[in-house]
Amino acid sequence: MRPWCRERALALREALAGDWLWVATDAPAAPHCTPQALQTLLGREFRHAVFDAQLGFDASAFAALSGTLRAGSWLVLLTPPYSAWESRPDTDSLRWSDCPQPVATPHFIQHLKRVMARDEQTLHWQQSQPFSWPRFPARPHWQPATGERSLSRPRFCGTCCECRPAWPPLRRREVGGNRRWPGS
Repeated sequence: MRPWCRERALALREALAGDWLWVATDAPAAPHCTPQALQTLLGREFRHAVFDAQLGFDASAFAALSGTLRAGSWLVLLTPPYSAWESRPDTDSLRWSDCPQPVATPHFIQHLKRVMARDEQTLHWQQSQPFSWPRFPARPHWQPATGERSLSRPRFCGTCCECRPAWPPLRRREVGGNRRWPGS
């Protein structure tokens, strides 16, 4: 484990108001859960979260965690040393691999690093570098959907709803007869 990562994440937790969910096998703060337990939290919302991937990156748990965050949240990802991340064994590989020991996942980790590097709203902070708060571009405040047409919604939405289906709907008799489908 990298104590520097945890110290920085705990400092962010203290600096930014709101509830923080910490996802790790040995989280230092509550509320917390393991990556495997994230499915039990679906439907709940958190303001910010920390995902500890220092021993392994469970992509499905990371995706589930991102779905629990409110708009404007911080999602902090703790990783092994960045330059060597792809060559380190990933304990999450035990979940999907038939190997008895953890294996490295270099192609996936390299892809993940490229995606994060291209995202202008990803803050990449390494121990050897000084920290400075980024200046993210101004964005309008998030508004919940109202069902009304908006400028950001494509104009073709209305015509798509008026299209005839490519396949006609099946009637009960075509599927298996009235005995299997009770009704009229």
